[in-house]
Amino acid sequence: MGHKLIGARPSSYRLVGFGSPPRSGKLHPMNRWMYRVRFLLTGLLIAGALVATAGRAQARGTVQLHTPVVKEDDGTWKLRFTINYGSVPHMAHIPVIFSFKPTAIYERALTDASPNKPVRTRKPIVNGIAINVSDQIGFADMSGKLFKITKYKTKLTRRADFEAGEYDLTIKLVGGGTLGRRMRIKLQGDNKAIDRRAVVFTAKAPKEKKPEKKSWEEPENDGKPRAVEDMGPDLSDIPDLPDEDVEPQVKGPPSEDPKQGGCGCHQVGSLPPSGLAWLGPLVLGAGLVLRRRR
Repeated sequence: MGHKLIGARPSSYRLVGFGSPPRSGKLHPMNRWMYRVRFLLTGLLIAGALVATAGRAQARGTVQLHTPVVKEDDGTWKLRFTINYGSVPHMAHIPVIFSFKPTAIYERALTDASPNKPVRTRKPIVNGIAINVSDQIGFADMSGKLFKITKYKTKLTRRADFEAGEYDLTIKLVGGGTLGRRMRIKLQGDNKAIDRRAVVFTAKAPKEKKPEKKSWEEPENDGKPRAVEDMGPDLSDIPDLPDEDVEPQVKGPPSEDPKQGGCGCHQVGSLPPSGLAWLGPLVLGAGLVLRRRR
C-alpha cells in the first residue's frame, strides 16, 4: 500500500494509512478517521458472523414439503411432510408450533366490468398476522423405537381462519429454535365473493299524494267486495201522497150500531153482569142433593 507525506516540514512528516501509530501517541486527523472506520468494519464483521452462527445453531434438521401447491378438498387442505430431525431425538414426540404467515390472498370480487361472474385476483398482504397451530411430531414406531426421520400429515380448515392464498410456513420448536427452513405454501381454492361494484345513490321520485276523501264521499270502486249497509226496504217506487189522503196513525175503537130495544147504556151504580153468576144455581143444586141424601 502506498503512503502519503503530509506536512510543511520534513520533521513533521507522518504516515497516513493502517500502520501503527507513532511513538509520540499523537495521530493526525486523517489517521484518526481511518482507525475509526477500520474498527467499525471489524465490529460489523464479527457481529454478522455471530448472528449467522446463532442462526445455524437454532435451525435443526430439514423439512421437505411433498407439494408446495395444495388444492382445497371439501373445505380442507392436506399437507404432507418428510422431517429429518438431524439426529435421533431424546423423546418420542416433539412439541412444535406451525406458524403460517399470510403473504397474499386470492380474492374473488364482483366488479362493474364483471357484475355477475366474480373476478379472481391476487392481493398481497403486508405485515399479516400469523396463524399458529400447535401439534406434536412423532419420531417413534409402535414398538417405541426412535428414528431421526419421520412422515407427518396435517389438515388446514377454513374454520381455523385459513383462506385460499399464499403463506410462509415456519416450524418452531417449543424448546427453542426452528425445525428446518421457512417454506412457501400456496393454498388453492375459491374464497367467498366480495362485492366491489360502485354504489350509486339515486333518490326515488316522490309519489303523488291522492286527495283526501271526505266522510260523505263515496269510495272508489277498486273491484274489491265491500260490506253493504242495510238501509231498509226500497220505497223509491211508492208515490208520495198528499197530506189529506194520509190516514191518521192512531185510530179509535170501531163504531158499532146500537142494539134494538134498548138505549145501549147502563144506570149509574149498577154493576155489569159478572162472569161468575152461573155459580149460584150450581151451589144451590148441590145443597139440595146433599139434603135428600141425609
